[in-house]
Amino acid sequence: MEPHLVTCFALTEDEQERLCARSAKDTPQKSAAVAQKSHPQHIVMCFALEEDEKKQLCAESAKDDPPISSTIPPLPQDDEQTEPFQTKTDLYYNCSENYVYRIVQEDTNDFSAVIIKYTGSISSFHVPDRLGGYPVTKIGDYAFSGCAFITSLAIPASITSIGKSAFSYCTSLTEVNMKDSIRSIGSLAFSYCTSLKEIVLPDSIETFGKKVFKGCGRIAVYAAPSSFIFRYLTQRTLMVSNVRIKALR
Repeated sequence: MEPHLVTCFALTEDEQERLCARSAKDTPQKSAAVAQKSHPQHIVMCFALEEDEKKQLCAESAKDDPPISSTIPPLPQDDEQTEPFQTKTDLYYNCSENYVYRIVQEDTNDFSAVIIKYTGSISSFHVPDRLGGYPVTKIGDYAFSGCAFITSLAIPASITSIGKSAFSYCTSLTEVNMKDSIRSIGSLAFSYCTSLKEIVLPDSIETFGKKVFKGCGRIAVYAAPSSFIFRYLTQRTLMVSNVRIKALR
């Protein structure tokens, strides 16, 4: 059985970055030991585990961090509730076939899914627009980081935010398709994607982090001239020598 990446442990941010950088270069060791869960807000996703180990660890995560709120939002009638979920104060993780994710409560009191880690091995795919019966609205920090086998992906219209280093060290990634729904892209989101030579950024972007394309080599970034992101990048390309902003026609 091929190993699967899994997110079930917590490390500090510095430890995450070192380990994710290492996973892009070396095959992670099975059943690697990690630090204790002293910083639950920081997630590490750089260790390879077999499928049975992944399920066991995710089950332990749900056991260790039970939901605080007993208020459970109903699922749509055509969906079955087969996995645990959480409110915005909860901190336990849900496992599907290819993803570790959590359910959060938005400011509007609606519930949505956040992808914490991709645990699959498919190289070209569409990111799901629903998990656990809820719409996927965010790709979390480091969610696909170190997945050097990914070559292309499509991000659905349900997603509005891409987190910090979400696709960093995806060294085989050549194509990214984003819908006109993305409002925020975090720092280093596509850093060290060394095979990515061009990308189209949607007009909807309102917030753009630092060093998004760090370490990518020369990359052409296309955007509509009237968009915020075109004006933003045009003012900063002199400080970022590897990025060339081009008008989308």
